[in-house]
Amino acid sequence: MFAPYCDGSSWTGDAEAPVPTAANGTGQGRPIYYRGRRLLDALLDSVLAAGLRGARQLLWAGCSAGGLTTYLHADYVASRVSAGTRTLALADAMFSLQHEPATPLSPTFPQQMQHGYAAWNATGGIDAGCLAEYGRADGWRCLFGANVAPHVKTPLFVLNS
Repeated sequence: MFAPYCDGSSWTGDAEAPVPTAANGTGQGRPIYYRGRRLLDALLDSVLAAGLRGARQLLWAGCSAGGLTTYLHADYVASRVSAGTRTLALADAMFSLQHEPATPLSPTFPQQMQHGYAAWNATGGIDAGCLAEYGRADGWRCLFGANVAPHVKTPLFVLNS
């Protein structure tokens, strides 16, 4: 299974209400619906019903934001398939470190992830082990591959430049 980009929240979003955006040159901003976690569950339900339930092996993979998805959901995906299915994970990119940039940016990547975590209502879509380490308030730190990777129990291969 391959996890593409989705809604920008790496399939963690579960916001009830749409998030408003600023005007985008047309004079009207359009809302964004962060519902990636619901989409992940629907995807899994669909492929399980289509035959994945009987698979002997599963490779869970993604690139870019989907790479982060791989870290965040590898154990969850493995828990959804049968006990006899050997699940492996391949994260193509997003082994990102949580650090401030060498040159000033506004906002910084950690600030963006902290904002996103709250806007997306991402708590339920974060790796449980990582969330236990950092707690709900700092769960946004789990949106960095280097922070969440140590908590992934599913065999994980990282491909990163």
